[in-house]
Amino acid sequence: MTLRDADFNQAYSENLEIKYMMLEKSGLVDTDWHLTQNIPNPFNDRTNIGVDLPSPAVITFRVFDGLGRLIINRQETLQRGKNQITIETTELTGTGLYIYEVTNNGVRKMGKMMVTE
Repeated sequence: MTLRDADFNQAYSENLEIKYMMLEKSGLVDTDWHLTQNIPNPFNDRTNIGVDLPSPAVITFRVFDGLGRLIINRQETLQRGKNQITIETTELTGTGLYIYEVTNNGVRKMGKMMVTE
């Protein structure tokens, strides 16, 4: 009988009912993170974009105007959990539609925001 057979026999009864189960942390990095819609939207002064991270990270934050021109390009250090990125209209080129993009660990997520007068 191998160690593996012994483990199987201890974990299961004759009817293959589970007696106990042992879970081990595999060491994999949690890559699941969330980008939320900016609030308020539309806005005319400032807006907040939520980023929820499983661990601290340096993210890339970019904003494009309606013609696809890069308006904002910066890196931000965010903490584990809920974070906010604030955008002021003074950072943008006027009213209209903008696309924001957050990249974390090679995963890119995007959203739309509208600036009004």
